[in-house]
Amino acid sequence: MTSLNVFGIFITLIPIILSIAAIIFVVWFALTLIKILKEKNRILSEISHEVKKNNHHDKL
Repeated sequence: MTSLNVFGIFITLIPIILSIAAIIFVVWFALTLIKILKEKNRILSEISHEVKKNNHHDKL
């Protein structure tokens, strides 16, 4: 195999490598976003629970 053939194979594989990298990045981003949003919802739920509990005590 000459160096030109190896270079040609490498050039041919670049789009495939970039496509795989893009897919991995999108999956990582989606999973990270879901994790952050779940944490945000948990915090908001705790705040809501505390506000409801405080409102209940204020009415008594």
